[in-house]
Amino acid sequence: MSTNKQNSAAIGAEIKQNRLANNLSIEEVSKKLRINTEYLQKIESGDMGFLPLPYVRAFVKSYAEFLNMDAHALLDLWQKGPATPKADESVSSDEIVLEKHAPSPKEKSIRAKKIFQNEIIVGAGLAAVVIIIILISTFTEKKPPEPQINNAPEEKIVTPIPFEQVLQEVNKDSVTQKTEVVHRDTEVQKEALNLRIEAIDSVWVKVIIDDTDESEAIFTPGHAKSYRALKHFSLQIGNAGGIKMYLNEKELQAIGQRGQVRFIQIDQSGIHPYRRNPVKPAETNTELPAEPVENDSLEQQ
Repeated sequence: MSTNKQNSAAIGAEIKQNRLANNLSIEEVSKKLRINTEYLQKIESGDMGFLPLPYVRAFVKSYAEFLNMDAHALLDLWQKGPATPKADESVSSDEIVLEKHAPSPKEKSIRAKKIFQNEIIVGAGLAAVVIIIILISTFTEKKPPEPQINNAPEEKIVTPIPFEQVLQEVNKDSVTQKTEVVHRDTEVQKEALNLRIEAIDSVWVKVIIDDTDESEAIFTPGHAKSYRALKHFSLQIGNAGGIKMYLNEKELQAIGQRGQVRFIQIDQSGIHPYRRNPVKPAETNTELPAEPVENDSLEQQ
């Protein structure tokens, strides 16, 4: 066995003896130092070749300091083990052997200082890595699992409610709101209406503001848009159960179920049936009465 291996075995035996003297198990030391138990066992057995030398030296230093041992003395003992030069079979016995230049005390001091500095750098690097791993592990443990979002719409069995009943309930609320509006100032009564539409399903909506400004849009789930009017809104909705509506930040009641088409008008007092204007007769047929377009109002639904 070479001197290096003898020194490694002696260092490992001394570390193990101190651990046992402190009544500590390998697992306890591993938990405190956050070093793999397999690495600690290799150190105690004198097997120092399981990782690159700087990492092994850092582990030995941390282990020794944890056991209140003189870590620098152990590392110096390890460092003093000279490597045995290999004999070159091709060189004859009568070749001149060159005398190896012995380093001066000053060179030894500089070399020892550099080794110590390297150990500090390596140790600091390992400590930083360990701290980062601990922080990541702690964050991962404390972070609650994200709830799984099921984007598929729930299939619910809904008992159809007559739209007339819904309209009556809406109008009841509107009457209550009307009573409250009577006590407001005139300026408040003339405030602009703010209608916000939020989609919970894909829906086509046509909005006419104060019978002048007309626009239409296709809403997708999660899409929202606001409209402002002075008097009222006239709406044609292609999927009545696919939207929620808010008038001046107050949620309005549902106007129908999914797939139903609705024509409604919304003003300060609430929701009302909306009758589309009849088609004007052509100029060439002025003598004949104009026939109105079929009314798809709320009452027909």
